[in-house]
Amino acid sequence: PRSSSSLTQTLTGGGDGMPAAGRSRCCRASAWLRMPPIFFAENAGSRMGDTWFIPLPLHHVGGMVSGILAVLWSAATYVVVERFTPNIAMRAVREARATILGLVPTMVIDLLKEPDVAESEFTDVRTVIGGATAVDPMLIDEIERRLGIRFLVAYGQSEAPCMTMSVDADTAAVRTRTLGHPLPGRDYCIA
Repeated sequence: PRSSSSLTQTLTGGGDGMPAAGRSRCCRASAWLRMPPIFFAENAGSRMGDTWFIPLPLHHVGGMVSGILAVLWSAATYVVVERFTPNIAMRAVREARATILGLVPTMVIDLLKEPDVAESEFTDVRTVIGGATAVDPMLIDEIERRLGIRFLVAYGQSEAPCMTMSVDADTAAVRTRTLGHPLPGRDYCIA
């Protein structure tokens, strides 16, 4: 491809509430498409043969960079569902024997509201990764207590996916009450 060719087009809600699309060009996309998925997959503890379930749109940064590209990098399997409901999610996790889940907080809340949700439904799951918006520390505590699954947070934006992420070795306080660790090679400023 030529350096002016579009490599990806990612849709976002836009900061002003209006839909927006970001396009990455071949000459600039290499690090953007390589570093965040590697960071995401490594911090999630992804291994060859894992099965990821991230019921997010594949045209959005959460589904593409934090999903498909991380799965491809780690030689894992990606489970797709047409739409998210708690019952569809539980069935997909159980039947596909998912090991890593990527869920936004509202999905976690919906799952935990289900009367038949139990640790036995998630026996193969090692990690749940949540983000996209603030994740209430109490929600993290609840999913870990009720389902016995380690919860990690990851944050970013469409233009810079997976900027920060917690890791499995972090203490509960770091995993539940911080933004995690910055992506290597990036500078951060808190103003």
